[in-house]
Amino acid sequence: MRAKSLLKTVVSFAEKSENVASMNELSAAVMAIVGPLGYVAASGRLGHPGPPEAFHFATWNPAWWDLYLRNGFIRFDPVPIWAVRSGSAVTGGELRAMLPRGHPGLKVLDAAIPFGYRGGYFLPQRASDNTFGVVAFVGAGDPQSHEERAALRALAGISFERAEALSGRPRPSMVPPAPPALTAKERDCLKYLAGGKTATQISRLMKVSEATVRFHIANLRTKIGASSLAELTVSAIALGLIPSR
Repeated sequence: MRAKSLLKTVVSFAEKSENVASMNELSAAVMAIVGPLGYVAASGRLGHPGPPEAFHFATWNPAWWDLYLRNGFIRFDPVPIWAVRSGSAVTGGELRAMLPRGHPGLKVLDAAIPFGYRGGYFLPQRASDNTFGVVAFVGAGDPQSHEERAALRALAGISFERAEALSGRPRPSMVPPAPPALTAKERDCLKYLAGGKTATQISRLMKVSEATVRFHIANLRTKIGASSLAELTVSAIALGLIPSR
């Protein structure tokens, strides 16, 4: 599909998107646009370990998702980390080039290659309740022109917004609370969690019992309002509780 034709198709999709009545219909409409370009598509909110909370829709190979979960890739997947910390669109090639040799995120990117996912375009989003999200177009390669990037940016924003509306989540009715106050020990524990350490490893690093570490984690989840460790890490980054360096 030529770039100009792609842009026209996305404009047409924008005009019709309000009439999309279900998530399956939305997913099919998005794939009708990006499928001919060689991409699969996924849209979701960050901070959740798996469906149905994490994804609006995902059209990739189920075997890839199974491998992703079994190997705990959520802990060091560079895509959500990049989406939260930067908020900027990035191609698969650009993201790979940023990772230093030996970075665990490279393991995730390499594991996706046998499924045909060597490149793509990852576009961070923000939901109306200020939750971080991302729309991913993944395929054999990266976008090949500025026009294609522009069209995919527009498509990502339109589809994410419509997916949020279809999810039925209410808009927030009050100003979000200030970031919670954490103790020095809780901050240390949070830093290690964000680095992918287990409770056992953290207990050794902090020179405390594993029960104490789990106590800190429980307090952190309560203070930050996280239902899982993945949500805890992403929410903590979003609130500025974990330094980017």
